[in-house]
Amino acid sequence: MAKRWLGSHKHIHGNEMAEHQKQLETRLHVQEDRTKMLEKQNSELKKELGIMAAEKNELLSRLSRIAGDQMSRGNPDIADLSDPNRPTKLAEKWNSLYTEEWLDAYEELKKQKNQTQIVEKQLLDILVLCYHQCQAIAEDQVMKLRYTLEDIENYMKDTDTNLNMSQSRRASSARLDRSIGRRFMDDIINTYKQRRCRDSRMDTSRNEEVRKPLYFIGRSTFKASLVICDQMC
Repeated sequence: MAKRWLGSHKHIHGNEMAEHQKQLETRLHVQEDRTKMLEKQNSELKKELGIMAAEKNELLSRLSRIAGDQMSRGNPDIADLSDPNRPTKLAEKWNSLYTEEWLDAYEELKKQKNQTQIVEKQLLDILVLCYHQCQAIAEDQVMKLRYTLEDIENYMKDTDTNLNMSQSRRASSARLDRSIGRRFMDDIINTYKQRRCRDSRMDTSRNEEVRKPLYFIGRSTFKASLVICDQMC
């Protein structure tokens, strides 16, 4: 009798333990599923936070640019520091032109005889010539660029042809830049000499006398001044 009761009690206790274990395993699975869900939500929230932070930085950057543009607009003292032609930088270049290359050219002009104009006026004339020459070159380049853009559809028909043409253009562009620089110097020098001879109002017998002193225009010290004038214009 006692053995039968003891066996029955063990069976009931074993069933309770199995049921309790099953409940614990079920609760564990539920907790694991909940943990995975929370981790997924956490990952999504982090991703959203990163997107919002990037948008915030972009908006702050845009706001800073707008504020900077408003502050710098019309104010030569506040400008884009990466712009080599900002107002303050141009002022520095003009000052450098006057104190360095211009001074060398001034001294060279001052040494010459038969001067019909003051040195300052001659230097001003040269600067004006540089400006007009640069303007003419710029207009010519814009016109050539317009023609090139009008024909761009034809250039895009053949990829291989385009590649060869592109390489050829880069090479000719480099040659063109050097050619323009040399032509600019020659044109300015020749134009200035012609003006000096014309403005002298001398007769034919004295033209050679006027031309002789103008050899100094081709000197390196004077050409340095022309180069800076070219860059400024």
